[in-house]
Amino acid sequence: MKDVNINLLQTSSNKIHVLKKIARNLLQHNLSCCVHISSSVSSYYMWNESLQEDREHILQAKIKPEAFETCSHLIKTHHNYDLPEIILLPIDKIDSDYLAWATSELT
Repeated sequence: MKDVNINLLQTSSNKIHVLKKIARNLLQHNLSCCVHISSSVSSYYMWNESLQEDREHILQAKIKPEAFETCSHLIKTHHNYDLPEIILLPIDKIDSDYLAWATSELT
């Protein structure tokens, strides 16, 4: 299998305009080739020893793994949360045509 040098960056927010701003910045700075923002989902989490329930949107962006620290800084700069979720997920398999396009967009 060909080495996949694209990962999936994920963050979430209860403010869709925040995620739209992050998406635009990721694309304009050539850090991502494609960004998706979901419809709202129910989120449950512990914060300050209290169970929280919220409606959030999830942002997923395809990035090169070496761009993670730059993307993380960008997200923290524009995010409305004190401690935003910022995770990087590996992509094990990807369509070769899509990989070629994504790689060409991220150079």
